[in-house]
Amino acid sequence: MKVEHLRVNHQKRPVIDDVPEFSYRISSECKDTAVTSYRILVEADDGVYWDSGIREDSRQSFIAYEGKKLDSRKTYRYTVTVFDNHEESAEASSSFETGLYKEDWKAKWSESPFERNEHHMLSDGIINPVISFHRSFEIEKEIKKARLYATCYGVYRPLLNGNRVDEREFAPEFTAYNKVLYYQTYDVKDLLIRGSNTLEMLVGDGWYFDSQTAPVNTDHQYPSILYQLEIEYADGTAEVVCSGGSEKCAETNIIYSDLFVGEKTDRTMPQRAERNSIVKDYGYEMLCAQKMDPIRAVEVFWPERIFHSPKDELIVDFGQVIAGRCRIHLHEETGKEVILQHTEVLDKEGNYFEALTSRQRDTIICDESDFIYEPLFTFHGFRYVKITGLDNIGEDDICAVLLSTEKENRGDFCCSDERLNRLYKNIRYSQKNNMMSIPTDCPQREKAGWTGDVLVYGKTSLLNEEMTPFYNSWLNGLRNDQYDNGAVPIISPYTKMYEFTVNKTMKDFETGKPTGILEDMLPKAGETSTAFYKSGVAGWSDVMIWLPYAMYQINGDKKILEDCYDAMKKWIDNIIFTAANKRNDKIEDPENDRYLWNTGFHFGEWLVPGHIQEGFEITKETSWYIAPIFGYESVRLMSEIASILNRNERDYYASYAEKMKKAIQKEVLSVHDEYDCYMGRYVLALQFDLVDEELRKGYCEKLISLIEENNGCLGTGFLGTPFILDVLDRIGRSDLSKAMLLSEGKPSWLYEVKMGATTIWESWDAMNEDGSPNRISFDHYAFGVVDDYIFRKVCGIVPDEPGFRHFTIDPRRDLGLNKVYRRFESEYGSIVVDIDHDRLKLSVPCGTKATVIWNDRKYEVGSGEYEWN
Repeated sequence: MKVEHLRVNHQKRPVIDDVPEFSYRISSECKDTAVTSYRILVEADDGVYWDSGIREDSRQSFIAYEGKKLDSRKTYRYTVTVFDNHEESAEASSSFETGLYKEDWKAKWSESPFERNEHHMLSDGIINPVISFHRSFEIEKEIKKARLYATCYGVYRPLLNGNRVDEREFAPEFTAYNKVLYYQTYDVKDLLIRGSNTLEMLVGDGWYFDSQTAPVNTDHQYPSILYQLEIEYADGTAEVVCSGGSEKCAETNIIYSDLFVGEKTDRTMPQRAERNSIVKDYGYEMLCAQKMDPIRAVEVFWPERIFHSPKDELIVDFGQVIAGRCRIHLHEETGKEVILQHTEVLDKEGNYFEALTSRQRDTIICDESDFIYEPLFTFHGFRYVKITGLDNIGEDDICAVLLSTEKENRGDFCCSDERLNRLYKNIRYSQKNNMMSIPTDCPQREKAGWTGDVLVYGKTSLLNEEMTPFYNSWLNGLRNDQYDNGAVPIISPYTKMYEFTVNKTMKDFETGKPTGILEDMLPKAGETSTAFYKSGVAGWSDVMIWLPYAMYQINGDKKILEDCYDAMKKWIDNIIFTAANKRNDKIEDPENDRYLWNTGFHFGEWLVPGHIQEGFEITKETSWYIAPIFGYESVRLMSEIASILNRNERDYYASYAEKMKKAIQKEVLSVHDEYDCYMGRYVLALQFDLVDEELRKGYCEKLISLIEENNGCLGTGFLGTPFILDVLDRIGRSDLSKAMLLSEGKPSWLYEVKMGATTIWESWDAMNEDGSPNRISFDHYAFGVVDDYIFRKVCGIVPDEPGFRHFTIDPRRDLGLNKVYRRFESEYGSIVVDIDHDRLKLSVPCGTKATVIWNDRKYEVGSGEYEWN
């Protein structure tokens, strides 16, 4: 037996400032191996901090630290000793480090003295140069250890003696800045020298100062930095070099650096005069160590082709839609302006096409030197780059750099149908492109943390990458963004642009009048932003329930349910309160209406093919069934979560969900035939077991008829699509689910593949059959949720217990696939299904058991390698 894959907070050797939790895996050549007990020992140079003792416990993940308080700025070693059911034992060790606790900060904030131009909403090219904060300091002794703790308002890159201190991008990341600001920890021992040293921090606008992503309450008007360099010398002495007014500031030749517009650099610009930085007291309350791995360059693409379009545009095709930027080798005459414009698709003639925005533009004014240019503080969503200012470019002179939060790969899939392989690849790239600091909707137009997209795709993402630290970070921000009345915003981090948009939209769509206590939520005199219009949105705000629950299902993570429980309860109580206190004029029976969440603004099913209208008119129609059904399902899930955690509210929420179900059956499902053209109405009612026996036959027949009228193609939007294939299987029409999965008709998943997609589209009709694109995003992960179905049905891997402690293998055999391969890294280790015609190979990780259904026979197995012919 071996102990391996040691992690703290699901990261390798992290820097933390909260309570650690431990996880490990075991491997063994013996079949049916499981942990019977373990011991965890945590120690530092000054002694033992926690000895768990030998615990008769088979847990391998989310084991909370229970020792004495960990000291700041210290490295801790931990050793995990494991005993198995074959009377074998093994151990392994690793380490983690504590960061700089709030009480240990000595540095002061240093702010830029330069005036800034106002950043208007959706502005283009506002001149606000990147600022260089820099200073010198002396070192005269041999160094034993050196750590730099740093953060900023804006986005920064630190340099020591002209060298990058590591390869991360866009520090300090995108968070709910008014409540959470990450600091980063750097090991800089090898970058310091005896004698004079120079520390520089380049600071750009980043998310904080961009009009689209600035926080709602912006307290800081100018870029500012905070750093603390702590040096331990070999002779036992120590020194601290801090920010606090000793820095000089200068505007650099990066004239502007905007996450949406792009970047402009003028290499001919003379060096500008320096000014002293300004000391500010912004405090440390919002500071905490970064909770997930950093953004890095994770992949590089070289040109697939370089060509001139019919309009004689010089275009580089990298063969794959990515989120990132270009790296280009230039050697041009002084003053030559080179412009790189980025897009995801070309028009049907092969010309450059601005699908969403004329921004996404990087500009370089060259000097006569030979240099490599790569933008510093921007990124784009693109496959194609139009280059203006050059006649031609060599294949070795330009590449595309994909940027994403670094995460461990958890899955692989391939099969004998290359169309499905390309679909899976598209899903993975859309996930990679949209998991940069936060889960975003798209990497070009909005780059926003839309909650609805995460609700739809969150579970699927957990099957492909190690998302635990990433989602823990985002959910922490979402809890901080939650309104006092319990409503959950539609995006997180919540920003000025969406504050304005949401308030106006909700006001325009508000129906019914408040009654009773709800009047307390109305605007007070002088208020500009009120709780009344800070209401939740069905299928978007519900992410507060659905994502933690998915993390529990896939990872067995009960702690995330504990961490989010109070926020979940506030959200569910908001749904119940809104349903009980607001009337909908279409419902005649007030006793039914009080159990229906059916007022206010909702996006509805969203992007239903064939039903897309201007503005939000379509949302009124589909919201009729979306809001009550998602309200019911979230309350029902809340009762289940309360049961998992042994909370007293479980019976209350279960009873309330049952009353909501009956009201939906009476008032939503059996009437209002003007909404009978939507597949999603029938899919969701069947999925959540809302249809009674009287209506069931009619609902199944209507769904089937709608699919047949649509030539077997999809007719569902964001919130119906995750369930349509499962519902067809459940009602005995697996022939339709097979046809829909493998269809190349429009709309379908394989239609996108047929049309040359390399990522998942925002809308089913993003590209027309003649090859002409529409003005919409070609990189949204939400409809990639089909990979969850592929995982469970095509590959047949179904968890029977949270975290896959027990799972079933029962793959579909009627899809015409001779070969199917899927690997999934569960909390216990690799689950591998490898099908080759009538042969099944299976890997079951230690600590788990599986039920295998193959060729009409059932097998019960423990860990090990198996093969059936």
